[in-house]
Amino acid sequence: MKTSPDHYRAVVQNHFQPVYVARAWNLGFELFTAIKYIARCGRKPGESERDDLSKAIWFIAFHLTSSTDTCDKIVKLLTPEEISLP
Repeated sequence: MKTSPDHYRAVVQNHFQPVYVARAWNLGFELFTAIKYIARCGRKPGESERDDLSKAIWFIAFHLTSSTDTCDKIVKLLTPEEISLP
């Protein structure tokens, strides 16, 4: 099994692999997952920057609210299709 997929390679080369950051910062699942999506943002083939940031927002919102419905509403509000993310 490959331990560092290509979309994390730049992060790993700088010694900031998301799983180690999460452990060092004592992050739970939701915040670890948000860090993971931010770390790979725009690097994973087939996933846009918008997709990765939307997923990170969703997991942060879930950490705060524990409500999937609220998370879906927040992501939709913050990342409408007509807004172009850089």
